[in-house]
Amino acid sequence: MTNLPILHQELPPVLWHAWPSGREIITRGGAYRFDNHHRLPGDLVFLQYNLRGRSWFIQGKRQYQIDPGQAFLCAYNEDSSYGCFDHDPDPCECCWINMRGAGLKEHWQHARTHFGSILSLKSASSPVLKTMRQLSELADPSKTYDPLEMASLTHRFVMQVVAHLQQRWAKTESPVSQAIDLILREPTQAWSLKSLASEFGCSREHLTRQFTDRVGVSPARYLNEQKIHRAIALLRETQLPLREIARQCGFGTVHTFIRQIQKNQGQSPTQLREQLRHTQSTN
Repeated sequence: MTNLPILHQELPPVLWHAWPSGREIITRGGAYRFDNHHRLPGDLVFLQYNLRGRSWFIQGKRQYQIDPGQAFLCAYNEDSSYGCFDHDPDPCECCWINMRGAGLKEHWQHARTHFGSILSLKSASSPVLKTMRQLSELADPSKTYDPLEMASLTHRFVMQVVAHLQQRWAKTESPVSQAIDLILREPTQAWSLKSLASEFGCSREHLTRQFTDRVGVSPARYLNEQKIHRAIALLRETQLPLREIARQCGFGTVHTFIRQIQKNQGQSPTQLREQLRHTQSTN
């Protein structure tokens, strides 16, 4: 009798959801090692938390020791592996949760790239652990669940993990680096470099130098370019009045907006909008 092959070609789920989750105790000498190369399904991500004992996690060429109260973020089909130390006299107890959904892996990997893959969750009352327990209960395969409730709770959990990583990372960054990150993250805000520098405890000149060294252009030029790009998109894609576009793009006043578009594009916002619409209609 011919064995049927195991297929992994099912359509990936759209709504975010957790599946499966579990809790394990690995005793000394127990075989516990997983290599994520070529593991399927390739869009699956997970978090594993150590309740007691130690484990290890390798990502690329870096190896981490995961102590009790710590967790690591991982994904299938990537250059990583994890397991427990064979020589430890104490057992390792861990809990884990797997998640899938459209765009979830991209969010997961973006957070790991920027803020790292290791979480410290020493308190059992941590919001991350609380939501993880709720998500595990909801994902119990013996029960039915509302897909929208599952998607909402999965999203909350992922955002809590990202926020925790970001807060820890921010503590290691210099104040001027945090100011630069804020500018890069929200370029259409009506920033005052002087006020921002004062808020983060540095001079405007130091902030400008550090920003230019990191980004390659001055903050004033960067912010103006980002605002103009955003304004052009709104002129092309919406019927919003010029005053509202100026507000959304952080130009301060509609007159500043008109002047900057005229200077950058060689025509007024109204003329540019007509040109963009005409180009769209002929393509």
